[in-house]
Amino acid sequence: HCAALSLFDLPHLALMARVAWSVSRTAAEGLGDAFCDVVEEIKDTSPSNGRRSSEISEPFVPAKYMGRALQQPSGVRLSEIAQRCAANLVGGAFADCFRCCRHVALSGDDVQAFANGGGSFGADTYGELMPEGFLDILWRVGARPGDRFYDLGAGTGKLAALAWLAGLRSTGVELSSARWDVAHQAVAELQELHTSGQIPRGGRSCQSGLPKRSKGGLDYIRGSMLEIDFTDADVLFVSSVMFTKAMVAKVAQIARWMKPGSRIISFHNFAELSSSVSFMEFEELGEVIEPTSWKDATCFQVVQVVKNPSAEEDRPQHLKLLSEFEAACHCGIAC
Repeated sequence: HCAALSLFDLPHLALMARVAWSVSRTAAEGLGDAFCDVVEEIKDTSPSNGRRSSEISEPFVPAKYMGRALQQPSGVRLSEIAQRCAANLVGGAFADCFRCCRHVALSGDDVQAFANGGGSFGADTYGELMPEGFLDILWRVGARPGDRFYDLGAGTGKLAALAWLAGLRSTGVELSSARWDVAHQAVAELQELHTSGQIPRGGRSCQSGLPKRSKGGLDYIRGSMLEIDFTDADVLFVSSVMFTKAMVAKVAQIARWMKPGSRIISFHNFAELSSSVSFMEFEELGEVIEPTSWKDATCFQVVQVVKNPSAEEDRPQHLKLLSEFEAACHCGIAC
């Protein structure tokens, strides 16, 4: 039964065990003092004394893993206990927003940045893939702990954090400084949760059910998805619903250099963007239909990189590695 307890229950059980030990040890000296000392320690570590509750207030909806896996072997599949743990951690880091879609008003600089990029129909329009749908996608496309994951157009960054807790080496890329600031704050919250021992280590012996997290951790980059080198990705997610076809084509031009076997999930089909634009480096694996904040069933296309461009074609030279971004545009956690 202990595996179903909230994250706060385990330290409290240990403290209550100390109560019993203290009571037996000091029975001759008086019951009251031994009991009161440890009860005060419980008060100091309880959620009501300035520590955030580990339970999200939103209804919990688990991934059902009922579709057909598009890749064999299939990917990471979290138990309901592990999903609840991840929901509580992500919800705690993102101001109790796990399934709810938090709209963040763009700054004037954000609006100008999107206008300069010219890649979106409506920069202020914002929506999210539901977390249970995202977990189902990771399973269906064969994403495994240790895989390299990128979310291009990550918004406030919840999916990148969820991928990290599922064991992937995860990076979210977002152009909006207002949305990236939310991710930056979430990293600080996750670091606090880690420091206080509330983020499980993961692995087979961990009662949370979460996989062991990969070295490299979780990163967020504030910048254009067209300037970051994401070609080391095993799994790439691009929620391109509001992207222009020209913008998607620019992303696809870079994605052609991802290693063969890598998978790309996008609203637009990278393999065939139009009758005049297609890329031979991609092969269609199928489609997944998942809940989003704007629709109960949204279709995403899944393609696999099957080859790279010919040797005569130059690899893009302008792309930057994570380490090349300024500290003001890069935050993360590596626990």
